[in-house]
Amino acid sequence: MKFENWIIIVVIFAAGAFATGLSIYQYVDGVNKEKESDKLNQDLIDSQAKISVEQAEAKSMAIELAEANKKNFELSEQVNEKASDIIAKNMEVIAAQSETLKRIMGSGHAAVKIYVKNSNQVGLQIENTSNYPIYDINVLFINYNELIKTPITSRDGKNFISRKAYFDNCFAVYPAFNLAPLAYIDLNVYEIPIPLEPKYIAIKINQKNKNYLQYSIIFIEQPGNILVHAYKLFELSEDGNEEYFVEEENLSHLPDSEWEQNFHYKQSLNLE
Repeated sequence: MKFENWIIIVVIFAAGAFATGLSIYQYVDGVNKEKESDKLNQDLIDSQAKISVEQAEAKSMAIELAEANKKNFELSEQVNEKASDIIAKNMEVIAAQSETLKRIMGSGHAAVKIYVKNSNQVGLQIENTSNYPIYDINVLFINYNELIKTPITSRDGKNFISRKAYFDNCFAVYPAFNLAPLAYIDLNVYEIPIPLEPKYIAIKINQKNKNYLQYSIIFIEQPGNILVHAYKLFELSEDGNEEYFVEEENLSHLPDSEWEQNFHYKQSLNLE
């Protein structure tokens, strides 16, 4: 056989072997890829199953958390309700104690009013305007028609007035007495003639717990010949100066200057 024929035979054999090897390789590679694909599919299935389990666990935990929050809310509501009840009861106790203290110690304030006693005189009465008793009341009247004429001296930033002039114009000092709630009593120790000219009176009302100063103007209003009592009442501070406005009556009948010119209105005076 010629050499060329051998070469052809060898080539044909090699091509066959290559084709066979390629087929085998492709088969093996296909099998491997199928295995890898199956593994990937299985991994995906396992992952999905794991995710499903985790989702179920998360849902279960969310339900448990929601139940716990609901129980906490219910407990908080119960605690708040009990706390509100306790606070309400404490407030009731405090109010009751305050009410008792006011009735024992006294509360509110008194004010001096006038009334027509007869054709020539007006009477004075002191009224308790509160729903609680007032204890240890002392009343001092000061005739400002005369006291306002007394000169005031000033030094070291303070105002001074004669002690003698001050007490010479004080009248009707009442010993301590009590007033029941919304009660009044007549002050018969001093009677004021119905004034042809305005009567200016300062009234110190000392009580068990607080002290007050009342400025009063009594005058006849024309036309009509009407008797009018206008007043301003202040609570005094510890140093004796008017500090807190309390009440007023009939102020529309008088200008502001009437108070400033006829009283030591809102002035701190020292006796010497």
